[in-house]
Amino acid sequence: MQNPDVKSVAWPYSFEGKPTATSFYVMTSEVIARDPQAVSNFVGALNRGIDWANANYHTPAYVDLVSDYTRIPKDKLVPIFETPWEFRKSPDVASIETIAQLMLKYGLLKSAPDVSRILYPSKA
Repeated sequence: MQNPDVKSVAWPYSFEGKPTATSFYVMTSEVIARDPQAVSNFVGALNRGIDWANANYHTPAYVDLVSDYTRIPKDKLVPIFETPWEFRKSPDVASIETIAQLMLKYGLLKSAPDVSRILYPSKA
């Protein structure tokens, strides 16, 4: 770090040298039980968005969308999107377990959750 007033409190998951999922949507079991149709609709919409993102990842339309949403200049985004990537509809359980193990290692969890028990079906 170049600024001596800035202290790193965490490293990206990639620092551990393990590819991991980094984005999740979390709902309580109460929310799922209260309105399962809304949850199902949300998952369906998310899956349609994933289909679109995978089909358009290297296109100007994708760069435009991300630039508009993030306010990051398009010329800064183009090199990022040159790296091959595919968004997944189904969670990568091993990746989530890696995150749980890292959280245990760094004292953020006292015990690892049973990941397969807490995942909502994604209807891939």
